[in-house]
Amino acid sequence: MRRLLHLLADGDLYPVTLINRLNSCSGDPAPNKDDIPLRLAAGLHALVLSGQDPALKVCYPPQKKSVPLVNLRMAFQAALRNHATHILRWLNYIPQSNEIGRSAELIATALMLEGRFNLPLIVSELGVSAGLNLLFNQFALSSHGFTYQPHKATLTLTPD
Repeated sequence: MRRLLHLLADGDLYPVTLINRLNSCSGDPAPNKDDIPLRLAAGLHALVLSGQDPALKVCYPPQKKSVPLVNLRMAFQAALRNHATHILRWLNYIPQSNEIGRSAELIATALMLEGRFNLPLIVSELGVSAGLNLLFNQFALSSHGFTYQPHKATLTLTPD
């Protein structure tokens, strides 16, 4: 995903219709403002999930085998040009990134790191609703015979 986000900064990849729309944005990357990189990534991800762009799907992260950057760049540029109208619609919406289920992984990782290193842990997350996942230490976790129950947990996650 890091490589994709770096490519988003390359203005040469965008068709004029997208450039005009991007130039009308304030440029504020705050989650409750423009957050253009996440909006663009969300539009591209929607193309991949919907199957509308098979060439992009082959390159889109994550992949089991690393795709050469030149291939990702070409697929990315073609998707922006061929699906500009689709991407323009996605620029109107704030990406929803509060998948609370990710907190289960955060809880397990934090417990492992605490047990191994016993050091403070600082967690940061991008996105409009990142705060939900940043409260992972207030959630209980129950999975495959393992239970973690912090004091006053208001929610118990039970992943598969």
